[in-house]
Amino acid sequence: MNVKLNRLSKSYLAALLKHLEQGTHASLQPALKPGHQAVAHGLETLALARMHAGAVAPLELSNSKNGLIRQAEIFFLSLHKFRLAKSRWESL
Repeated sequence: MNVKLNRLSKSYLAALLKHLEQGTHASLQPALKPGHQAVAHGLETLALARMHAGAVAPLELSNSKNGLIRQAEIFFLSLHKFRLAKSRWESL
């Protein structure tokens, strides 16, 4: 599981960086792949939050004044909403 979680964390970081590079009108499309992977691995909200915190921490977004923190939050929330929706769909 640790190998899979490590791969997912790397995939999430790559998608987050791509999202942040696109600016404030960025698409949330990059969140789909890590969202699918999170559902496939059965990750819960806390695990997603830890993965997000681990990805954001080295980026030093707290020094940014151009909305990158908010952009990263929106990206995370879209991934989380996708995971919840997919889990509910599969339980039907």
